[in-house]
Amino acid sequence: MTRRASPRVRARARLLRQLSTLSRLLRGSLFERFSTCTRRLCRCHQGRPHGPRTYLAVTSGKRQRQHYVPKSQRDAVREIARA
Repeated sequence: MTRRASPRVRARARLLRQLSTLSRLLRGSLFERFSTCTRRLCRCHQGRPHGPRTYLAVTSGKRQRQHYVPKSQRDAVREIARA
């Protein structure tokens, strides 16, 4: 004789399955910015700044931190941030 799980137990199991899909959740803002360097004769001081460089802004506690996203990881981070 098998016992059927109660509705609460079934709901809990369903929620736990859904939680496993959140492992790729990324909370923050993804943005790109351009910058200028310290070299006086560089092209960036003639109106062609370096970039775009991608950053992820994440709030931790009461402070916001900006993390540089390397080109090799840019597409993967964009995909996660889009979800």
